[in-house]
Order: sequence, then structure tokens, then C-alpha cells
Amino acid sequence: MRPFVRPLIAGLSIVAAGVAVAGAQTPAPRFEEQTLDTQFQIGYAVTLADLNGDRKQDVVLVTERQVVWYENPSWQRHVILSDAVPRDNVCAAAADVDGDGRAELAMGAFWKPSDTEKSGSVHWLQRGADPRQPWTPVDLEPEPTVHRMRWADLRGDGKLALVMAPLHGRGNKGPDFTGAGVRVVAYHPPADPAKQPWRKEMLSDDLHVVHNLWPMQWDTDRDSEILLCSFEGIHLLDRQSDGKWLRTQLHEGNQATRPNRGSSEIKAGALPSGSRYIATVEPWHGNQIVVYTRLKGDGWERKVLDETMREAHGIWCADVDGRPGDELIAGWRGPDSVNKKVGVAMFTAADAQGTRWEKRILDDNGMACEDLTAGDLDGDGRVDIVSAGRATHNLKIYWNR
Repeated sequence: MRPFVRPLIAGLSIVAAGVAVAGAQTPAPRFEEQTLDTQFQIGYAVTLADLNGDRKQDVVLVTERQVVWYENPSWQRHVILSDAVPRDNVCAAAADVDGDGRAELAMGAFWKPSDTEKSGSVHWLQRGADPRQPWTPVDLEPEPTVHRMRWADLRGDGKLALVMAPLHGRGNKGPDFTGAGVRVVAYHPPADPAKQPWRKEMLSDDLHVVHNLWPMQWDTDRDSEILLCSFEGIHLLDRQSDGKWLRTQLHEGNQATRPNRGSSEIKAGALPSGSRYIATVEPWHGNQIVVYTRLKGDGWERKVLDETMREAHGIWCADVDGRPGDELIAGWRGPDSVNKKVGVAMFTAADAQGTRWEKRILDDNGMACEDLTAGDLDGDGRVDIVSAGRATHNLKIYWNR
């Protein structure tokens, strides 16, 4: 399929409209929209990875039936997995696991959240000599309702493990999904991931409806910690010196709604001051975009930036405008409560401490966002945004011009 570029405003290469939370003060970044694909039903997950070792970030898309990568800079479409595992594919994680300069892929499939006993599959995708040709799925030990995964250095030794979170605990039923906790696990790859067994490690098993996770460097040690968002809110997993994992609740999230509650997306970014913030969607599959900033002493202050979205389902934190601090990018897949539109928006802290934020629309009703990510795709030093749609059945790059 031939990619095409569609200006967001006729005659201009873009413009992100200024919809202010607290009065627009900063110049709006300019974006140019490019559609890479419309040949799928659901774009479940999108990530960036260098699959061919040319030091350019390619786009990897997981759809209900396929895994596809789009080769930078031609954006040629390569189907590397198609109907090879139980449908639906639901998540993927990419990283250079073996250090050869080319990213490896893992994937979760057999997505059937109503089946909390037998659904869910986890796969290592084994490349061949040519990454453009089909890859071979290798089955790992499954967990029911496999939902999200990321690679992380859990020991601080440079060796990556695959951290995976199902959505539900085994055997649990809606609408409350109480009962067994969600088994958040790590898969440690062996020397030969395609032929040797992987070691499986339990990180947490007492939260419910864990919608996403985010590995990051939280403290001063070398290993990664894990942020989780669940019905019980926001939690931090931290490996202790004895090898055991400590779970600490940072905030309960939005507990005012039932049955959906807590938090359902999570990322972390930096304020212009340099201090950290946590970004979430609340409650589960909710309407609120929320940031948490650290209070003096213990605790986190919760600030709702927007509560007009419906089924907000993708967020990312990145320095989009080149000034101190990370923007918060958020997409939603259901018609919002104000204009009955779907789309992607960006929030920018208007002061050093993040007490005021400005909102700008990046995609006005052209993207029912299921997932999004960000990175510098053309090497110009500016962060570009990539989003995959559900009801809109599309994959787009928003070029930062």
C-alpha cells in the first residue's frame, strides 16, 4: 500500500489547534499527518524498533491477525506473522535482547478477556536471515487474559526480561472481577530463546484488572522498577536486596466509580522543573487524563487535566517541543462528551511545577486511538508520534515539523 500525506489543515503542513486547559501561552508545535495503513480491523498495539539494524526506528503494528512492520524511511509494509497463533493478537514488546543492533519481538495473543481460565498465549518471535520474511512464533508458558508486556532490565546487569501482565486473575468474573489476583510475571530468556526453556518469575499476584505496566528507573539502583495500574490504583514494584519484590501503593486512583475504578494506563514523564510526574487514564477505560506530582514529604498530588474523553486508551510522555519537560500525549477511542469525536491530544505543562497545563488537539476525529507511541523517526532531533486506531482501522505518523 502506498503511504500518503494528508495535511491537517488545507494549505498548511499542520497545526495543532489550541484548546487550552489554563490559557494557551506557548506556541503550538506543528505536525504533518501521514497514514501508513488502513488494511486491518483493530490496531491493538504499536511500537518502534530497529528491526533491520540500519539505526532507524521502524514502526511495528500488532493487529488482530498479523504482525506488520513498516520499514523506515520508505514505510514499505512487511507482514512477518499472519494467522500463525490463536486470535486475537493483543500486545507486543520490542528490544535488542541479544545486543546485535537489531530488535527482537515478543507477542501476546489469544485475546479473549471473558475467558479467564483458558485464553491467553505468549510467544517469542524468531527471525530468519531476512527480517522482511515471516518470523516463527515460539510458544512460552501462557497466562489467561495476557494483555500487556514490556522488556526490562530487572537485575541491573544489562540483561532484559519480558515482563507481562494479564488483565484478570484466573477464574474471575465481571463486573467486579474479584477473586484471584493478576499474575504479573517475568520471562527470562535463555541463551537460545527459540530452543531452550525460559525461566518464569512471579513479580506480583494480588492486584485486580491490571491494565498496563511501565518499567522505568525509579530510584538510584541499576535495575528497573515497574509501575502498575489496576482497579486498586497505582503501584510500584521494586526488587529488594533479598530478591523478593516489594509492592507499594502510590495512589488509589479514581475509586468513585463502580465497577470500573482505579487506573488503566500509566507512563512517567518529567516536569519543566526536572521533577517527575506520573500520567494515567482513570478510571479503568475512563474519561479522565490525570497527572500525579510529588508532594513535599510523602504522597502524590492528583490533578485531572481532562475528563471529556471516552475510553481513553493510549498515553505517552515525551519532550515534543524541545523545551524543558515532557508533554503528555493521550488518545481516546470513543466519541467524547463535548464534540462526539475521537482523537489524539497533547498536554503541556504551562509552569515549572505542573500546576497548569495546556491542551491541544493533534487529531480531530480521524483516530479512534487504541495505542500510541513516540520517537524520532527521521533523525531531525524532534519527537514524532505514531497512533493505531480501533474503529477507524488506521495507522498514522504525526510528523513533528
